[in-house]
Amino acid sequence: MSVGFFQERGHTMVEGKDFQRVYHRTWKSSMLIITFHKKEEKLFGKIYNMHIPYGIEYDDPGDMILKMDRIYDLLAYPESTYETRKWDDSKKWEGTILENDNDWNYDPELADKINFDENGFVPAVIVETRYRQNGSWQGIMNAGGKKIPFRSSLEFLHLFMDYTGH
Repeated sequence: MSVGFFQERGHTMVEGKDFQRVYHRTWKSSMLIITFHKKEEKLFGKIYNMHIPYGIEYDDPGDMILKMDRIYDLLAYPESTYETRKWDDSKKWEGTILENDNDWNYDPELADKINFDENGFVPAVIVETRYRQNGSWQGIMNAGGKKIPFRSSLEFLHLFMDYTGH
């Protein structure tokens, strides 16, 4: 049987399985958990979301920001007030894990099923991006028992870098 995709009234059919899209998108469905590791002054890790059945690896903080933005685009939340200008990225995500969200699960009962690395606890921050206005992000970073608001993706990056000691 070939893989068949269709979308109708918020449903996606993938190989005979029907996944309901999130109708009432909230910041909770777009919350990202960012794990990080440092090795020889290099910062890398994975990005998790309740709808993505695996961690999305990033190689450096710039790569993390671009992948977070792509995840928000695929989730269609938080909705961007306008599309960010790009040189030409029409094929940038082609053939990558972030080309589309066809294998993501939009079952509303996924909140308790996020898989972390098999080795147990990994340092992480929780990012609650609530808005994408004026070509940037606004939200809250939860780290070290504190909730720190950010007014832009650049400010988030500074907070993240400070928190990770990088």
